[in-house]
Amino acid sequence: MAILSKIRSKSWLLIVFVGLALFMFVASPDDILSFFNSKKANSIGNVNGEYISRDEFTERIKEFSAANPNSNSSQTTMQVWENLVGEKIFNEQLKKAGISVGEQEIWNAIINNPDIKNNPQFQNEAKLFDEESLKTYILEMKEDKTPEGKDRYKGWLTYTKNLEKSLAQNSYFSAVSAGLGVPLATAKKEYVKSNTKVSGKFVFLPFSTIADSTIK
Repeated sequence: MAILSKIRSKSWLLIVFVGLALFMFVASPDDILSFFNSKKANSIGNVNGEYISRDEFTERIKEFSAANPNSNSSQTTMQVWENLVGEKIFNEQLKKAGISVGEQEIWNAIINNPDIKNNPQFQNEAKLFDEESLKTYILEMKEDKTPEGKDRYKGWLTYTKNLEKSLAQNSYFSAVSAGLGVPLATAKKEYVKSNTKVSGKFVFLPFSTIADSTIK
């Protein structure tokens, strides 16, 4: 009787134990690992198995709101989510295609940006662009530990990250475009269609000249 009383007092523990036993019986090992996955618990969704964390989503919302102050919260949330999903899918395609962007490519794009190249802050006495001036400016931003300095450097990192994405996308689309072609037979048909001229005569007969009584 004493044992039964103890079981009754701990009935909730028995229910939990039985529930876990049933779960482990019907679930696969992958399901069990997924259930206890910390990434899954801290995520708001996943794209092809890659989780999007709350921290990443929150940070993107802050960046988008700063760049688009007139956007309301609903628009911002929807746009950031669509951007993240698009990026995850596109990054997977980049990996499959073996496309990557090197540091030198990013740097070349930076120094060829007209807004940077023509900035007097990065020009020498001869009014010519000076890479060393730009490098010094970036280093000073990185070493500036004031809130303003941290914000500037964070903005610079965001700029270079977006530039890397843009370069990767351009490389991917260029590769896809280069792989697209038109069969010779189709090209011949299009050429004939575009360059063939014909002469003809026609007579215009308005419907109003035909009596309705003649039509069945």
